[in-house]
Amino acid sequence: MKPNIYTWLAITAIALPLTTTAQAQLNKAHHPAQPQTIIKNNKQLAADISADWYNRALTSIQQLSEQIKPLHSYGSFSATNMRSRAGFYISPSGYKVQCMQEKEWQVAFRLKGIGRSAIQWQPEGQYAISHTANQLQYRYDNIYIEYINNSDGLRQNFLVNRKMPGDGALKVTIEPATELQPRLLNSNSLAFFNSENKMLLAYEDLHVWDATHKALPAAMRYLNGLLTIEVDDSEATYPVTIDPLNKTPEWTTSADGLISGLTTAQLHASLYGYAVTGLGDVNGDGYGDAAISAPALTDIFSGTGSLASVGAVFVFYGSPAGLSTIPAKTLQPNTAVAGALFGTSVDAGDVTGDGINDIIVGAPLDSYTTTAAGIIPTNVTVKAGKVYVFPGGNTAAANPTNFIEIKLQGTGFFSTGIANILLSNVSVNALFGFSVAAAGDLNGDNKSDIVVGAPGFMGVGLSAIQNGAAFVYYSNNLTTTAPVQLETPTLSLLGLSLPILHNGLLFGFSVDGAGDYNNDGYLDVVAGAPAGVDLSSLSGIVNGQILSGTAHVYYGTGSGVNSNAGTTLKPTSGSLLGNAANLFGYKVKGLKAVNGIRNGSIAIGAPAGGLLPNTLTLTIQSGNVHIFKKKSSPGSSATSDQVLESPRSTSLLSILNTLDLNVLFGAAIDNAYDVNCDGYADLVVGEPLSSGATLLQLQANAVGGSAYVFLGNSNGTFHITPPYTASATYGSEFLSVNAVSLFGYSVAGVPYVRGIGSSPRILIGSPAAALDFDNSLLNLGSTLGILFDFVAVDNGLGKGYLFNTQLCIGETPLPVTLTEFKGQEKNTVINLTWRTSEEVNLNRFEVERSRDGVHFETIGIVFPRENASHGDYAFNDKNAATGNNYYRLKMIDNDAAFKFSNVLTFTSGPTTGMQMVVAPNPATDLINIQLTGLSESSYRLELRSVTGQKFIERSFNVTGFRHTEKLLRTASMTPGIYFLTIFGKTNQKIFSNRVIVL
Repeated sequence: MKPNIYTWLAITAIALPLTTTAQAQLNKAHHPAQPQTIIKNNKQLAADISADWYNRALTSIQQLSEQIKPLHSYGSFSATNMRSRAGFYISPSGYKVQCMQEKEWQVAFRLKGIGRSAIQWQPEGQYAISHTANQLQYRYDNIYIEYINNSDGLRQNFLVNRKMPGDGALKVTIEPATELQPRLLNSNSLAFFNSENKMLLAYEDLHVWDATHKALPAAMRYLNGLLTIEVDDSEATYPVTIDPLNKTPEWTTSADGLISGLTTAQLHASLYGYAVTGLGDVNGDGYGDAAISAPALTDIFSGTGSLASVGAVFVFYGSPAGLSTIPAKTLQPNTAVAGALFGTSVDAGDVTGDGINDIIVGAPLDSYTTTAAGIIPTNVTVKAGKVYVFPGGNTAAANPTNFIEIKLQGTGFFSTGIANILLSNVSVNALFGFSVAAAGDLNGDNKSDIVVGAPGFMGVGLSAIQNGAAFVYYSNNLTTTAPVQLETPTLSLLGLSLPILHNGLLFGFSVDGAGDYNNDGYLDVVAGAPAGVDLSSLSGIVNGQILSGTAHVYYGTGSGVNSNAGTTLKPTSGSLLGNAANLFGYKVKGLKAVNGIRNGSIAIGAPAGGLLPNTLTLTIQSGNVHIFKKKSSPGSSATSDQVLESPRSTSLLSILNTLDLNVLFGAAIDNAYDVNCDGYADLVVGEPLSSGATLLQLQANAVGGSAYVFLGNSNGTFHITPPYTASATYGSEFLSVNAVSLFGYSVAGVPYVRGIGSSPRILIGSPAAALDFDNSLLNLGSTLGILFDFVAVDNGLGKGYLFNTQLCIGETPLPVTLTEFKGQEKNTVINLTWRTSEEVNLNRFEVERSRDGVHFETIGIVFPRENASHGDYAFNDKNAATGNNYYRLKMIDNDAAFKFSNVLTFTSGPTTGMQMVVAPNPATDLINIQLTGLSESSYRLELRSVTGQKFIERSFNVTGFRHTEKLLRTASMTPGIYFLTIFGKTNQKIFSNRVIVL
């Protein structure tokens, strides 16, 4: 006899998990010894009161709030969920969820039954009730329906005690009843929209596994008002778990409402969401910020709005409540011209070396005047493109104008050719700035250097061809006329040089910092050539490398970067034509560790790769992403260590007829940091498009786009099945192949949006249209032109969406809301004040101070007030150091979980224009001292130990606004704390800073 088995199907419903309380998680980092601590409002418990009374009381309150309570009618219950701000009404036939925060709406989920080809069981007849606190079961003869209410929401489980007879998939049938508009986004996502087309609730990210944790095929279907969850359990080991999670974007934005004075057509044409970027902290307040670009926007901010496609970038600051709804800054230079496409690319890094990230923006069709070579050098106007750098900091200007321009200049890059016609490149659009990246400090000056791609670049001279280019600009000389030009890939046919293959390589289409790829201790850079070819060997042709794109790593030297390629990255060889025209190198990304520092591994997107084997008359290249792990001595070429494929690739075969299809998986890639808090860095990949089919053929979301989060492994690879999928349908119903949102065309990981310690967010752009790659302006070749030709039209309003994956197990709300944190300097004393609300389970505040904005130490402790739900607090720092001082609060609850406040910055001592920055600090061998704003004169520096022993003394002259001194650690300097002091000409103390030597 077969043993009795049961099937466990769990559907989790968490309605609108919105919260304004700060998030916190345990910090296991080791903290160095603290300076003397000041304690205020100290308190002692009575001897007869247990020390953990407060924790036990809070636990009781939490349990009471999660209780499922019976109503007057037998079998009916109610529950509330404080975290999701939702109410639930439960009965044997299902449950209803109602949100109290938004404009009133509700969704009822009525259980119709469970079976296979037909419903074999319905929630009818006699049942018993088992009810304890937050758990409820309706027990029928063969089926148990279970509800569990906890901090995650209300969970609904189905327990099938005996396997359903018959063949076919196991099905759970549910009837949603609501005035909202249900839409099946894809096979694992059902969303509900209001009349304003805003998504309010979604069931998505369906994962099914059996008792051995083997993934099982499953899908959601929505037809004629019925939702069915179908599971192939033919080879399952019971029990089986079906777990669709509901997710909603926690933040959305569009050009509509941010920009006034434009027509609907102009808003639609702006390409809002074309590029999205996690900027880090660009205003120095301790919260992560983000940017969204609209490269085809008019000059509405810097001019009259009459110039088309000038472009703009919108900067949103983070806060305890998340990203602001209104952009804090709108970047649009008044020097840009019509058609400049400012915002085609965006990145951020500390270019100026002040410890705050700066924003880098590409405008690949901007124009300017320069000198071109010829029989007689002459001034010409070129539409070659520019890159703009906007310094970080909390400036008051909403539309800053203090930007730095980077551009190609002079006869080394432009020529009028012969008779101003033959071999002239002045009318060739170089597309300088089509891609940009902050690559980190390549030359050892403690400032991030910049890599710029120009995929349309054509050189000068008799052998000049339009092969593209990539350039490195060191931050200490951004206006140079001689940047480092990275070597263009050299291609051959079976070992014979074939220069004609260079033309149209699109070298520089994507660029990034690579970290230390070859493990030699120096930072490298990587550049893609997605239209390249590899015909260097017969085996390469046989294995499908023909017409494959390439990417190239250029090694750092410590004082710069080598212009010759160190390693060529290629996709792993597959079947014949498996990599043909794969656009490998369309997107290159240096992977980062959890701490945000590049770890030397590289991800390369090939959005037209991954030819799927099939027996149908299909051409399916769903796209893939190739992972190259950091390695010592990688050689002149390397193939990928792992290939990530679209999760939808296999399912596409089952829903398509005779079609040409490409979903562009890998068109967008970014670091997701550590979304599940397991200590390994994760990856987010965009899949913006499925082309060539109508609504009937591809179903509701096939052309809507998706983005996937892949979790990192300890060995530098990624799990092949993404645990989180963001997918959405926006705008009008799909009526044709042009009705696309391009959701996932751009993606970005955004760390610490709600402060240090909060989970990273995923920012997704949905520009609703793409640039026309095949027109006379971009003219980037037929491959991209064919790929994007049908989306360069009006498909609606572009948008941006921010998602919290909620994959971080153990991240809980800190029971205190900080409503205000501010301060002021008075007579060299920094007076800090803050105000709180909703104080529950709060143990203490630790006041922390930093000299560099990175390394903080505790300088005082303030305890919360007795029996107060809110409070006003103050702390005075009478020992502020000369120069910049950074302050933050560490708010700690009774369970040791904590959260940081925003960061305040004050300057003590000299005038605001004078500044000293010491980096790195702590230091090991080399100490860099950057002085800003000192008058031109002679100065003296001293480095002493805490006992007053002098280790270094020397004089120096300042001859400019910014001056740098470098100190080498002496052999007699042991690890410890030292004091660096700068004296003026008359021995007056100018700066003093503490330096830690490791």
